[in-house]
Amino acid sequence: MLKGNVVGGVLRDDCGEWVFGFSRKVGRCSVLLAELWAIHDMLQHVWTLGPRKVLIESDNVEAIRILQYRSPALPDHALVFSIKELTSRAWDLIFMHVPRSANRVADGLACLGRGASFDAWCFMDPPLEIVEALSTDLHSAT
Repeated sequence: MLKGNVVGGVLRDDCGEWVFGFSRKVGRCSVLLAELWAIHDMLQHVWTLGPRKVLIESDNVEAIRILQYRSPALPDHALVFSIKELTSRAWDLIFMHVPRSANRVADGLACLGRGASFDAWCFMDPPLEIVEALSTDLHSAT
């Protein structure tokens, strides 16, 4: 039996330092929808936390295209509509594709959620399991 997808995300400051992280079970869905759920959840968290100039990185090219209005994929999907509502708020958002090798922290946070009994987790401090990936991601993205 498939257990479904778990997504994760990390918010860093402009120096690359940890601010916040999360992971959440999103159920059975495509890789694209899982990535869009991660972006949606991150946008909601960031809006609540207050930053108004944000760079959203994803290793999913199609998700970035959808968010930049360059893809006709999922045009009537409620999740895409909700993300576009979030992006229309008063903030400066940039969406950027990064290689998978530069996305280890988000992947690590998602892995932490697999097999756990809770559906969602918020991390105010980086879990020990992803500390090494924090610096690796910073250097891989440049």
